[in-house]
Amino acid sequence: MSFRLLTAERNYSAAQVLQLLKYWPAPSMPAEARLNPVAIQSPNSAAFVLRLLTLWSRHTLVLPLDPKIPSAEVARILAQILPPILAQEALPTAETAHTLSNDLQAALNTMAQIMQNMPTASDDEAENSDLENNKPEQLMPLEQPASLIRTSGSSAYPKLAQHSWGNHVYSAQGSLQTLPLNVSDRWLLSLPLFHVGGLAIVVRCWLAGAALAIPAAAQSLAEAVLYFEPTHLSLVPTQLQRLLEDPETCPALQKCQAILLGGAPVSADLIQKAQRAKLNIHTSYGSTEMSSQITTTPSGYWRQRSSSPVVSGELLPHRELRLQAGEIQVRGKTLFQGYLQSGSLHRPLSEHWFATGDLGHWHAGQLQITGRKDYQFISGGENIQPEEVERHLLGFSEIQEAMVVAVNDREFGARPVAFLRLAEGIETSAFCAKLPAALSLHLPKFKIPLVFHPWPKSLQTDGLKPRRKDFQAYAENLSPLP
Repeated sequence: MSFRLLTAERNYSAAQVLQLLKYWPAPSMPAEARLNPVAIQSPNSAAFVLRLLTLWSRHTLVLPLDPKIPSAEVARILAQILPPILAQEALPTAETAHTLSNDLQAALNTMAQIMQNMPTASDDEAENSDLENNKPEQLMPLEQPASLIRTSGSSAYPKLAQHSWGNHVYSAQGSLQTLPLNVSDRWLLSLPLFHVGGLAIVVRCWLAGAALAIPAAAQSLAEAVLYFEPTHLSLVPTQLQRLLEDPETCPALQKCQAILLGGAPVSADLIQKAQRAKLNIHTSYGSTEMSSQITTTPSGYWRQRSSSPVVSGELLPHRELRLQAGEIQVRGKTLFQGYLQSGSLHRPLSEHWFATGDLGHWHAGQLQITGRKDYQFISGGENIQPEEVERHLLGFSEIQEAMVVAVNDREFGARPVAFLRLAEGIETSAFCAKLPAALSLHLPKFKIPLVFHPWPKSLQTDGLKPRRKDFQAYAENLSPLP
């Protein structure tokens, strides 16, 4: 085994990782609560990753949660997932950055004391354990429930998607066939662990025996890229856009063997910028329910091709995909076990297929995403797919982010409005005044947004995918349409 952790403070060798998994202190909890999921509410850290692996090695279901969720909401989530009889008992609390740090220090102290009383051993000898060959089933059985990930999807309230260890393993194995990862490589943990994309990075590195580079809490993404110089990087489009705006990060990005781009629609303009910077990008499409990636463009795809149309790649191994009336349906070894509610799993399938709600079609063997079924709205009897309007808006180099939502209108039922994040130095009023005429060359009048609002600072999402529902609610509280 060669998996290791890299941080700004210290590095953990494969042997140390195995020892820390062994000596991590067992939590004090009632015997009847030990079968419950363990919730972790913390920013990314080495302690978080080690705790995650420790729980998995002990066959425990993990619920990673956004650190920004208030404690009352955490309690509600925990009550939601437990069987009613257990939910009536005292609920377990989420482990935090503080408790993880204390437990890591306790494990380090225990390991140091034991090593003092033992003859000096080489790393190879120290790795002589059940996990040394790094076979997936040696961490935990493939069918064992491993994680619960909060996913909002199209529902009014977030759901909890449960994945088995096998779901994560097959997801990683299929990914590694398109994005090879070697023991000398290092993948930056650039996505939060409460997203399935963050967990996917950990599992890929674990299986490949590569290094997992973990930024410090105070490090920006740009600083982490410069510090660790990763060979592999996972980014959402907004993160790549901001890294390309920083001239210092370009040399480090150019050294990346693979930059996996997904989580949100990618504009042709962003692909063109990545092409000009000579970056090795892979566009992709995935979902929480399918344990991260579903399709990914092969190596070198974007080097010689036009940036239009923007495609999300070919189907990866261990996945199946079909189109039903334009909707993407999936199944395979990476398909989650179901949504957990009150101790029971619900897996909504039709003929063994899971309907994603995403719309798309095949273009020369590559999947092209056209939007979401539930985002479409009707204006004056005409269907509007907001993602289509957003793609045209993102065709302007001055626009870095665009979000189109519907607002109520007495005459038409609904009308589109747009939120725009413009590049620095662009005069907002003058630019937006010219947009309707420019868009009319590509879109019928009913699809052109009636109003262009500036991107709300209150809805910034730390570089991750913006939530359309938040913009919808924000738009409804603005002044009425003219």
